[in-house]
Amino acid sequence: MSYPTSGLWMCGDRRIQLSSADPAVHDVSWVWDASIADDIPPDRRDWLYSIDEVKPVTHDGEACLLLTASWRGAVALLRRRDRTLLFLAPLPNAHSADLLPGGWVAAAGSVGSDCLNIYHLSSGLLTTGPRLSLSLPHGHGVVYEPAHSRFWVCGDQLLRAYHWRAHGDTFACTLEREIILPDHDAHDLMVDAAGTGLIITTKRHVWRFDPVTAVVSPFALLADANDVKSVTYAADGTLAYTKAVGGTIYKTNEIVFVRPDGQLHRRHVPGGFLYKVRWDRTCQLSGAGRGHGGMAQG
Repeated sequence: MSYPTSGLWMCGDRRIQLSSADPAVHDVSWVWDASIADDIPPDRRDWLYSIDEVKPVTHDGEACLLLTASWRGAVALLRRRDRTLLFLAPLPNAHSADLLPGGWVAAAGSVGSDCLNIYHLSSGLLTTGPRLSLSLPHGHGVVYEPAHSRFWVCGDQLLRAYHWRAHGDTFACTLEREIILPDHDAHDLMVDAAGTGLIITTKRHVWRFDPVTAVVSPFALLADANDVKSVTYAADGTLAYTKAVGGTIYKTNEIVFVRPDGQLHRRHVPGGFLYKVRWDRTCQLSGAGRGHGGMAQG
């Protein structure tokens, strides 16, 4: 049986790991641990003790990883080849981030911050704060859409699109659209199998959003699944997801794989707890087709 060509990034405590794409094998090839990383200032180390998202990204032509962490919380950029920490900014209960053109980062935070923050990567490890902070109730998801120069964010029952323009040290970030979701507690925000729509997990359901029609509809594979914490598609169409188990509201020790032919596999992850997983490929929306402006309600 063939498997996706890319590996699977995992996070949930102080570590991030790149694991085999084979659902039956937990074979880790790359590890970074915030508790022992040399370049984190001692007074900032626990900002990254509860890593809840890891995204493969490219910055200045280099393969990097964009991280967020909950609890005390932070957003960070890590260079893959030498594990150098390039950027670190505090953000209580940060849950998601994405790179924006021009060396910028958009990050969403929930309890203790409830905001969407915009940072410039030139701030490095000594940032004094965001360049812009906007209210976002229970902020949880961020995905950039290059074709339309906009990024999407979710929080509680809201899905918003912001138009983005940057030149040098100046930028414009304008609310383009706001959608009311059919359920509360929006959590994960990720591209669908084709890369043209968004998958949104909420407390009791999983949804698909079409940016062209502004329609929110049940995501067929997981429509009535509750407490789904992450969804991610490989290039071959294999879905991997995590779901809170055992009476908790966030953790699991299992990844579920659904292949394009419908075959389902489960992988037990030994040691610690698991939060989100991401295939080792771009997490940005391809933006096939232009959406409508103004306001819409799902």
